[in-house]
Order: sequence, then C-alpha cells, then structure tokens
Amino acid sequence: MYSAMIFLGISNCSKVLPYVAIERTVMYRENFAGMYSSWAYSLAQVIVEVPYLFIKTFIFMMIIYPMTGYYGLAYKVSWYFYVTFCSLLYYNYLGMLLVSFTPNYMVATILSSGFYTTFNLFAGFLIPEPQIPKWWIWLYFLTPTSCSLNGLLTSQYGDINKDIMVFTKLSGVKSSQTKISIINDVSGIIKPGRITLLLGPPGCGKTTLLKALSGNLNQSLKVSHSQ
Repeated sequence: MYSAMIFLGISNCSKVLPYVAIERTVMYRENFAGMYSSWAYSLAQVIVEVPYLFIKTFIFMMIIYPMTGYYGLAYKVSWYFYVTFCSLLYYNYLGMLLVSFTPNYMVATILSSGFYTTFNLFAGFLIPEPQIPKWWIWLYFLTPTSCSLNGLLTSQYGDINKDIMVFTKLSGVKSSQTKISIINDVSGIIKPGRITLLLGPPGCGKTTLLKALSGNLNQSLKVSHSQ
C-alpha cells in the first residue's frame, strides 16, 4: 500500500518535469505574441491532467486492488480510488510547481529529490507519528503523503473493531538456549574467483552455514584464504 503510493507518485512527478519545462518555452512565445494569458495556460494545464490521471488510477486499481486482496466492498474501493487519485494529482502538480519556480529542468530535478525524501520520511510509515520528535512533527502534518497514507489505511481498516495483532518483542519470557554442534569434520575448497551457489529448500540450513563460515556460531571455526 505505502510502497505503491510512493513509487507511483515519485514516478509521476519525475516524468512530468521535462514535459512542463519544454511546454514553458512554448508558453513564453505564445504569451509574448499575445495569443493567450498565463492564467489561461496554467488553468488548462491543471485541468488536462485530471482525465489522464483518472484513467491511470483506474488501471492501477484494476491490477493492484484484487492482487493484494483488499476488501471488495463498494465504499472501500471508492475511498481507495479517491485517495490514490488525489495522491497522483498532488505529485503531478508538485512537478509543475517546481518547474514553474525554477529557471530550468535541472534545478527542478535537484529540488524534487529533497521533496521525495521529505515525503517518504515524514509520511508516518518509516517513523510513526508518536515517534517523530516534537521539533519535526510539523513536517508530518505538512506532508501530503501522511494524509494519503492515513486515507488508504482508513479506507480498509477504519471500520474494523477487531484487535489487530502487532509483532512486538516479548519481555520477561525465559527460553532455553542450548548450543548444539551441527557441523563436524567438514572441509571444502573454493577456488579464488569462483562464484559458489547454495541451493536447497527453505529451512535446510543455508543461512546457518553462512553464519558458521563467518564465525558467528563458533569462534573456533577458521576459514583459510591461503589455499
């Protein structure tokens, strides 16, 4: 849910930058010739994105929504569509704004990376709202991605009264940790420059073998690089 929103939004914003930069040159020429005013061009540029993004959101929903197994209720689908559509709109309009306020496309691209980082960091996913420092919490409320994430989560789980289990670290629970030896008298040679592939079903011990070779399981295990 969050990854799709961020990826699709950043992709839209980055792709709209070069087109708006090229169109701005044409707008300067037409405006200088008295063909139309700047506000008419800006209004048309904003409106023309609406049907295009509406169709794009519909195609995105047709693929992602049933694939991820979200609720099929009509009002949940409608709210998810609305939030996704609005998210794509403000990402596109952000790209237009950056090009309008910067001298060229390169400067707009540099500034956009800062917005991407802010939108990602203060969306409330990587760092939840209660854990954001007080002197940075204003960015959480100012960032539109936090509203999008809250809207997407509310559209699916806002009316659920059941307890949602969250995986947390248990404290005060004792467990027996007995070390056992699983590798005895095993040796092998891997020639330098050779790529060695470990194959096997899940749970067969591939990760355990790598930990053993790195010395994390048994410090007495030695790996020689001389041969």
